[in-house]
Amino acid sequence: MIYHNSQDTKYRDPSGAVTAGTRISLSLHIQTQEPPEKCFLRLWNGETEEIIPMYDTGQSGLYECTITVPDTPLPLWYYFIIDYHDRTIFYGNNKDNLGGIGGIYEEQPPSYQITVYRDDYKTPEWFRKGTVYHIFFDRFSR
Repeated sequence: MIYHNSQDTKYRDPSGAVTAGTRISLSLHIQTQEPPEKCFLRLWNGETEEIIPMYDTGQSGLYECTITVPDTPLPLWYYFIIDYHDRTIFYGNNKDNLGGIGGIYEEQPPSYQITVYRDDYKTPEWFRKGTVYHIFFDRFSR
């Protein structure tokens, strides 16, 4: 069993969108017949990639790392890389890209997203008092 749930604070703390500069703890539970040789977090901000080693917490296959998100607002993307002696597997977002419980993949998986925002951002007055229409074209003709 390999498990991560981006909506559970045991595996991603804090969960949801975070302010710029926040530290996030990410965990992956790996309980397989053969323990992995190494486990990594692949982090991508749209321009640069970081491969961050995860450490075994000693708590029944729980691997963990802590990251600090950038000081600028942006979407961050992540998934896990699990190295065994004879193969590498990946753990990423579910096929619907909805976050939460993910899945195991043989190749690069869909990534989880962390939304980073500015804490001091103020919504413009014109937008707060405006009316927004969202038109669903597929409701008119399928």
